[in-house]
Amino acid sequence: MRDRVVNAGLNPEESSTRAASPWLNDRTLLALEAELTGLLEELASIRTGGVAAIGEAKGSEVEAILSRLYPVEDAIMTTPAHPVVGLGVKARHTAHVMSEYWDKSLDQIDWHAKAVRLLIEAVCDVAGVPNPAITLQD
Repeated sequence: MRDRVVNAGLNPEESSTRAASPWLNDRTLLALEAELTGLLEELASIRTGGVAAIGEAKGSEVEAILSRLYPVEDAIMTTPAHPVVGLGVKARHTAHVMSEYWDKSLDQIDWHAKAVRLLIEAVCDVAGVPNPAITLQD
């Protein structure tokens, strides 16, 4: 019964692959996280000169990176995380998307932001991945 619930919505080939390799999704998520990190680093290197320095040529570079970024982020959000490692990838991605939650101390953000931030940090702790509070400030 549990197997039917866990594998609901998957075709038989996908079900057997996931059952045989529970790390499959996490390996996919880890590869996506590496791709996301690379794209964000490319974006940061373009933006180092500030908004005024971006200009038209750099603006098209930014747009090209953003167009490559969207499918990676979408894949991170929609790929199931079975073991906790993949859940850590999803938490770190959410921290990136909600990075403003780390701009102020906990006592200076609203209740919803505090709840999300503490949940993300707890998931990162359990998954053994870097805390977003440290990495988002770099």
